[in-house]
Amino acid sequence: MAGETSTTDPKLVRLLAAVIASAMSVVFVVAYSHVSRSRFEYQSEGAQLMHVNKLMCAHGGWLWLLPSVAVLAGLILTRRRPPSAASFEALLAIVWLVSLGLVGFCLVSWQLQDVPIFHLHEAAI
Repeated sequence: MAGETSTTDPKLVRLLAAVIASAMSVVFVVAYSHVSRSRFEYQSEGAQLMHVNKLMCAHGGWLWLLPSVAVLAGLILTRRRPPSAASFEALLAIVWLVSLGLVGFCLVSWQLQDVPIFHLHEAAI
């Protein structure tokens, strides 16, 4: 019909944007961790990774729970009667902050890996 307009729920659009941002942050953290680990192992023979970086490489796949849980919780909150605007806004804020925090934490932890005091070398025996 020529005169019809789309009635997309703005809450669903905002939820989709937050979930896409969350998924992109997880992709970044997982990819950056693996690339950084490969670079570190190539450049720093005999050095050890910090534990947090080992954990990010080994268990980064678990971060996919963030966008999954965000979609599920967001859909539940948008379909809830009576509508819970405060809970939905809190969910969106948490998803955005955690997504940005993950990226920042990943960048800082891998950059700290190159600081000499954190650059642990195996003892020569």
